[in-house]
Amino acid sequence: MKFQVDFIKRTTLFCSIALVSLLLGFLVSACTVTGPASTPDQADPVLYFYFASTSCPNCVTMAGDVQRFYNENDIEAYGVPIYPTGSLVEAFQSKTGLTVPIDQDPGLDVDTSHHPILVLYDKQTQEYRVAAVGAISYQDLVSQYEDFSQNKPITQMSGPT
Repeated sequence: MKFQVDFIKRTTLFCSIALVSLLLGFLVSACTVTGPASTPDQADPVLYFYFASTSCPNCVTMAGDVQRFYNENDIEAYGVPIYPTGSLVEAFQSKTGLTVPIDQDPGLDVDTSHHPILVLYDKQTQEYRVAAVGAISYQDLVSQYEDFSQNKPITQMSGPT
């Protein structure tokens, strides 16, 4: 009789543990949050750096900051020469160390009479903002990019042109 009671207690305990484990496993898998499947990741904005490849000193200065930001943040960025003469562009790249891809004018309505110009473009909404006309500090570039990335309003900054 004692053997039967011990056997029943052990079997009941074993079954209870198995049931609790099964329920916990189900609850954990049912409650695992992976985020909403229908919300696409927000893409980082594209940075367009309009520059005069005619050795404009402010464009040369800004090229260093654009290149640094490009290197440190793995962003999509393009240099857009205002005067797209091949040899002048190559000389500008050589002088400044600019390695961001050089692209044609993307067709944005940007006044290039003063330079350099930084434009931030959202590929999803096709919205863009002129972040700066003229050379601005590296920290201002970072701030403008971050604000635009977070859908915060940005005000066009001005620097030496």
